[in-house]
Amino acid sequence: MSALRISSSLERMGDMAEHLAQLARYRFPEKVVPKTIRPTFKEMGALDIGMANMLVELLKNGDTDLAQKIRDEDDKVDALHLSVFETVLSDAWSQETETTVDATLASRYLERFADHAVSIAKKMVYLATGEWNPQTGSIQL
Repeated sequence: MSALRISSSLERMGDMAEHLAQLARYRFPEKVVPKTIRPTFKEMGALDIGMANMLVELLKNGDTDLAQKIRDEDDKVDALHLSVFETVLSDAWSQETETTVDATLASRYLERFADHAVSIAKKMVYLATGEWNPQTGSIQL
């Protein structure tokens, strides 16, 4: 059952990456997000790639310490995602509606990618330890 659920999350991660690629393709040769918030997206992307690489290692060797590292990286992605919303909702934001929608969608895709990585990490901890918290439906990381 865990393998089926893990494969589903991996598929969703691929879907999130595809959505980002589609956004980039639709806007080419323009950029999806304005220069002012590109560093945030660059950091979110780097965190997601790092989490994906940690997942590969976790799936290969079952090192449950990696699961906690993945969870910690997700907190960083969540904070960056929140900062995108704070930026686009601020009075200083003067971009067109299309740009605002693109930025919020792209941020959401990156955030969901990270959430699925955490979901897989939790399932791997369960496989390795058998520990599951029935009250919250989650693994204690």
